[in-house]
Amino acid sequence: MTHGGVRYSEIFINEYIRIDITTKTVYYCHVGFSNYEICHETYALTRLCYYILTGRTNLEKQREGAIKSFWIKGTSTDRAARFQSVDTLLTAVRAITDNNM
Repeated sequence: MTHGGVRYSEIFINEYIRIDITTKTVYYCHVGFSNYEICHETYALTRLCYYILTGRTNLEKQREGAIKSFWIKGTSTDRAARFQSVDTLLTAVRAITDNNM
């Protein structure tokens, strides 16, 4: 069944990954070098920093705090809302402490 070209059986992880749950197939959309932007790098660095800071890959039980805000900003599906430079990402990482994590 489809609606507006999207099947109800599809789950969109972000603008580059979608999963068809009926066939258990993962589809990756390639960006291409000419369309590559810094937000793609900051997305990957956000995931890496989150893992280094927490040691966790399970994101379902995140507590409210600076680390969750960091995650939401760095992995936003809206690329304009992500960190637009490594410097801003680094500033956000430095703001995370044991007390506000």
